[in-house]
Amino acid sequence: YIVGLAGPPGAGKSTLANEVVRRLNMICPQKAPSFDGLVEASNFATVVPMDGFHLYRSQLDAME
Repeated sequence: YIVGLAGPPGAGKSTLANEVVRRLNMICPQKAPSFDGLVEASNFATVVPMDGFHLYRSQLDAME
């Protein structure tokens, strides 16, 4: 599944996303199916930040 969060700056989107990921990883199994049976998996869920995706490359480079 993919879950997206939207809202104005400072609304708590990142805080909520990190908490949801933390809780999902606590309750979901840490094993994944493979051709060799079940193998250890790093995380069930993860956060993929999208900060700055709407900016031009030159604007992103200026932030470094």
